[in-house]
Amino acid sequence: MSEPLEQEREFDAWGLSKLAVRNIVVFFIVALILAIMYLSATIRNKDAEKMKMQAELVMCKEDATKQVERLKDQQIKLMEQIGAIYQKQAEVERNVKQATKTLKKLK
Repeated sequence: MSEPLEQEREFDAWGLSKLAVRNIVVFFIVALILAIMYLSATIRNKDAEKMKMQAELVMCKEDATKQVERLKDQQIKLMEQIGAIYQKQAEVERNVKQATKTLKKLK
């Protein structure tokens, strides 16, 4: 019979068989693969959340742009209305002056 290898003697010192050592190694490899799969899934989920948030941000920006355009249109309409009111005010003032002159003449 051949002499046991140094590694086999070390396993014997720890009270481990070749089968136990193999099972331990397989367990660690499986655990490592599972950890990698979990981290990969976590990263994918975070990427999906990030993409969703970016899409929502784009939608919010578009809504804000539409709101700004609507407010600009309202402001333009208001400025036009104010201009029309100033014109009417000037016309009323002219009419009042004419009425005042006519009253002075009649007196």
